[in-house]
Amino acid sequence: MRPRLPIRRIPLLRPFRPPNAPALRPFTGNTLARPNLPYLSNSSQRPTARFLTVETKQWFKDEVKKGMKYTAYIYTFVALGLIITFGIYQERFERQYHPPPEWRWVTRYQWKMAMHAEDPENPDLAFVDYANTGSVYQLLIARLEDPNREGAGLQEQGEGGILVEGVGRTGFDISNKSEQWRRGYYGALMGAARAAEHLDDCVRDPVRMLVFPKSVVPGPSNPNPKPIPPGAAIPSREEDCEKAYESPETFYMRILTTKGFTEKQRVDAALAYGAWLDFKETHDTALEMYKWAMDIATSSSTSTKPVIDKATGTIDPTAGPPSANVLSVATAIAVHHALCSNLALALPVFISILRSRRSLPDPPSNPLLEPARDGDTSIAKTIASFIHDIFVVPPYPPPPPDGTEPPQRTSQELCEEAGVMTNIGEILFASKSSKNEQGGWVGLDEGSS
Repeated sequence: MRPRLPIRRIPLLRPFRPPNAPALRPFTGNTLARPNLPYLSNSSQRPTARFLTVETKQWFKDEVKKGMKYTAYIYTFVALGLIITFGIYQERFERQYHPPPEWRWVTRYQWKMAMHAEDPENPDLAFVDYANTGSVYQLLIARLEDPNREGAGLQEQGEGGILVEGVGRTGFDISNKSEQWRRGYYGALMGAARAAEHLDDCVRDPVRMLVFPKSVVPGPSNPNPKPIPPGAAIPSREEDCEKAYESPETFYMRILTTKGFTEKQRVDAALAYGAWLDFKETHDTALEMYKWAMDIATSSSTSTKPVIDKATGTIDPTAGPPSANVLSVATAIAVHHALCSNLALALPVFISILRSRRSLPDPPSNPLLEPARDGDTSIAKTIASFIHDIFVVPPYPPPPPDGTEPPQRTSQELCEEAGVMTNIGEILFASKSSKNEQGGWVGLDEGSS
């Protein structure tokens, strides 16, 4: 027997091949349906698409035109809506605040905005921004005194006007202006005076255009400023600020020295200035201002006897019924004495005022009114009335009384009388008299009624 070769015991080795060698499987490849010859096919398998064709260009132009057209329509309607809304608001303010119709549109607009910013019945008004209203009143006064605008025809008293130290120029002669113009000019001056009172203790940064109270502005005169409330602007330095507004006496003296205002307008300005001086605790100057108001109030009196004692301020009941201006001046003098703790001087003045008010004439009794007719409540009548109210401008309000006549005991005067009685009661309660003496003034009602 032949011996077996040992090679049979070794397994057969697989043939060697290079790595990653592709397997030759032609039957598994994708075959082309037609021959792919270089000169019969494109070099790229995916042809480049045309994104901007003639039809696409025309569509794009149409869309842009439509967008521009609709945008123009929208902005036009929005602008027209804003103009209509603005006109409606201005017409409402025109009928609510009554600017003089002879003023130009800009002047009337400033008047309405200033009045609206101070209107206590404005529901959107949280507080009065006197820095804003004061600047508007200054612009309004400048337009009213400009001879090229509403100030045409104003005459200065004296050559070049009269200058008073610490006050500035005195008032004009506005006698040739209409009553409506004079009333509006007076309202602008009084509004500026109110703003000046509230801004008297403030300073203004001309660069930042902000107004700050002096107490929060750091500087040499205020080394320990008060803290500012949360959210408020950081106050400027004292050296960077200036006085926020003119002094109130500038506008009050402008009214008192202007020729053409009514007696009541001048008396009200003098009393307001006196109250401001009392607030600043310059009581002697305030008393002099009240005496000036007394001279104005008694200048038109036709009584042979003096209606009011110029030394004490008491009203003489034998001189006839006093005018409304005299009653206002006497009340202001009594309040002034009470503020100065001169109860012995204030009480007689209040008692004389109460006696004078009790002697005022009663309003005339209303004649028998005709029974009210049933109004036409039809829809056509309501629509016609609504259209009439929209397109027909209401008449300008008539001028208020000038205060030279005795008032009548209307409901308003009865309220003033009750206020005088309250002041008398407070003075008696604050005095050191006995309770019997304090209640003795009640006998005034029985004796004077």
